[in-house]
Amino acid sequence: MCPMPRNPQFQNAESGGSKPWFVILLVLLGLVAGFPVLGQSVKTKSTPTITQSSKDQAVKEKLKPAAAAIRVEESLDFAAKPEVSLLSPLLIYSAILSNDGAWAAAGVSDWTKPGELILWDVATRQVKYQLAFKQGVRALAFSPDNRLLAAGTYTNEVVLVDVAKSTLLARWTAHAGGVNGLAFSPNGKLLASASVDRTVKLWDVILSSKPTEGLPLRATLSGHTDMIFTLGFALDGKTLYSAGKDQKVFLWNVETRQLTTVWEDFQSVIESLAVSPDGNSVALGLWNGTVELRNTMDGSVSAKLNHSTKGSFTTSVRFAKSSPILASAAADGVIKIWELPEGRPVTEIAAHQGPAFACALTADGSRLLSGGFDGQVYLWDLKTKKRLFQLQQSEEKSETNAAIMAMTWARDRSLFVTSHADGSIRVRLPKTGRTLKLIAQSINRNSLALSPDNKFLAAAGQDPVVSLWDISGEIGQPVLLKGHTTPATSVVFTIDGKRVFAGAADGSVREWKTTNGIAGLVLEAGKEPVLSLDCAADGNWLAATQGADIPLWNLSQLERRPWLTLPGQHGPVSILAFAPNQPLLASTTDDNRILLWNLARLKPAGAKVSADNIDRRLLSGHEGTVTCLSYSMGGKWLASGSQDRTVRLWSTDTGRLLQVLKADSSSQSVAFGTDASTLSAVAREKALRTWRGSPSISFAPKEGRYIKLKSLSEVTGGPCAVVAEIRVLEDGAFISNQDWKLVSVDAADAKLPGTLAFDGRPETHWHTPYQSDVVLQPHHIVIDLGKTYRLSGLSVLHRSDIWGPNGSIKDYEFYVGNDVQDFGRPVSKGQFAAPVLKK
Repeated sequence: MCPMPRNPQFQNAESGGSKPWFVILLVLLGLVAGFPVLGQSVKTKSTPTITQSSKDQAVKEKLKPAAAAIRVEESLDFAAKPEVSLLSPLLIYSAILSNDGAWAAAGVSDWTKPGELILWDVATRQVKYQLAFKQGVRALAFSPDNRLLAAGTYTNEVVLVDVAKSTLLARWTAHAGGVNGLAFSPNGKLLASASVDRTVKLWDVILSSKPTEGLPLRATLSGHTDMIFTLGFALDGKTLYSAGKDQKVFLWNVETRQLTTVWEDFQSVIESLAVSPDGNSVALGLWNGTVELRNTMDGSVSAKLNHSTKGSFTTSVRFAKSSPILASAAADGVIKIWELPEGRPVTEIAAHQGPAFACALTADGSRLLSGGFDGQVYLWDLKTKKRLFQLQQSEEKSETNAAIMAMTWARDRSLFVTSHADGSIRVRLPKTGRTLKLIAQSINRNSLALSPDNKFLAAAGQDPVVSLWDISGEIGQPVLLKGHTTPATSVVFTIDGKRVFAGAADGSVREWKTTNGIAGLVLEAGKEPVLSLDCAADGNWLAATQGADIPLWNLSQLERRPWLTLPGQHGPVSILAFAPNQPLLASTTDDNRILLWNLARLKPAGAKVSADNIDRRLLSGHEGTVTCLSYSMGGKWLASGSQDRTVRLWSTDTGRLLQVLKADSSSQSVAFGTDASTLSAVAREKALRTWRGSPSISFAPKEGRYIKLKSLSEVTGGPCAVVAEIRVLEDGAFISNQDWKLVSVDAADAKLPGTLAFDGRPETHWHTPYQSDVVLQPHHIVIDLGKTYRLSGLSVLHRSDIWGPNGSIKDYEFYVGNDVQDFGRPVSKGQFAAPVLKK
């Protein structure tokens, strides 16, 4: 019998001496016989052209798969710039000091998560009071006499706390929207609140015996045309300043409750406002990264300070009471100190990983309080620029600063786990923001594994014991799996979750039952340390790294010795991963490359296939050690992270490098989202980078110069439509939007026109009116492409700002044509994949 021909699209990476006529003959035989291509039949009639190279060079292939397959593959397009967040359960959006410096307060979490108010005694660093809310705390203010603390939330509540007694005095619904700003009058008799609902309210500070009654409302001040972010009283208490998204500062007469003046010559949204201790200046922090000092007499600009040159907006400004300095914080994590009146920069502190949202100064200007996106509150000595101490949250809410040692994702991406250098293990639930904290038996857990049903968690590293937790309910002490005599280096569950395997430094692999921890077989791989283990999704195979080789065990007929060993020829293997829905195994090499093995011919119950005849492909491109691998849920794409600070995206069908994403750091782990619209990477410094993509929708080709996207519904059921980017494909490739022009939209916010839907910038978007003149669904946008194309695919990128999925299209229709008055029937209709909520 003639030997079985190899898959023409998956050639042995080591082949280097086959004669051309023989290769062509094998290819033709494969096409005629219809042998499987990664589990699918070959439908193309064209003959691939294959260029061979030596064993030490990557194979260069020119392949032409079926048009539909390449169109879907090439259209997976991720934004070049990732969204970066820090792995902290809760962020600090507001943080302040009392006027005497004795108390510090912080507002925890953002608008998407449960939050709380925390009050500390600065001298003892002890938490004196905590109050939970359904959503986060956005605004804080101490009364002039330091007796009262006011807090405003995203759920439109205001609370008053007795600071010394640490008791709740009042809690009431103050606005129709979230409360963004709070300020006490200089005499402490009034409390002003500013809101998303575009109003300012004045409250008399007269406490009732019933906390739920709140404070008596004196007045509601209306006039802003967009949400208000900040406010503050003048030194004499007769004028109140308010500012926000409409890029204006309103000056209100407190006694008459009338608007007296408007400063409106601003070029950016105003995020923060502070009045100087002498009452002569108002400092304003803007979204364009600047700080403006304005004269309170006439609103003229006395100084313009450039806080950030990186495009980060200014988040907070604060004066010192008795020292001529000003502090400003920005989204780049940096806090700057400016000497007044000139505004000369004197100190700069890289205070936080991620945005610094809040800052406050002691009266003498010697110390700085800061709060940020990393969930930390710090007190700094401004002379030395050294951090004096960290104000800790309660133990269950606190986050470790220790570096990540290992990380793993659940198969359904519903949770992920990180182990840290301080011995802690964090189980994180992205949807709820909740974090569970576990304590391992020893530090440096270098390997983590979740069972496929997310019931069990196993951890191994630096000692022979493997820790096994049941995380499906109340988490107790781990079951200790013993048997190894050398450090356990890697751990994995079988696909049914009933068994767990751990590899060790002595080259052995041990088996335990997850239900009772009873030990099973000891598998013998060799003498080299087992650095990585993985189980195939079909439940048939267990793979391990053994020096340069990869031993495979047949799980249905498990024996001590490997059933087959795949020979590596590029040095030791450190990482391997089975594809979820295809017979593929990826493994790393010591020369920065990836071997992709096609295991389609391996049959657990059949005769062994020679390891030398297993098809494999070599993927080249990384310039540093490959540190992690992950497949998309369907197995079409493979992502790899590396010490070269990139994440690379590969096609498993062709081995082609599809995209290179810059990560700015070596990645510990990578993972696709459930629908491949996101790709996330976690770095050792606890940074989570998420690239947002837009897998395309394919349809039967149609010629046309004009396109029309129609929104029939929105993912949250709202009236608006929001689109960050529209892209269309011809012959599997995105066409340029350079000559595109907007023909029409049915509705658009004045500041967010339809042209932003195709400006090439994912951070901008077309938005229908959302505060006034709101138009209900459906919505549409019509675009002139500049010339006629034969279109066959559509890609729509959802918004990526802090407002999450609001406005993102759910049900849609898409049209292509040459007559804007009559497009005919839609070429595609259905539902877009739900967007991922930004954290």
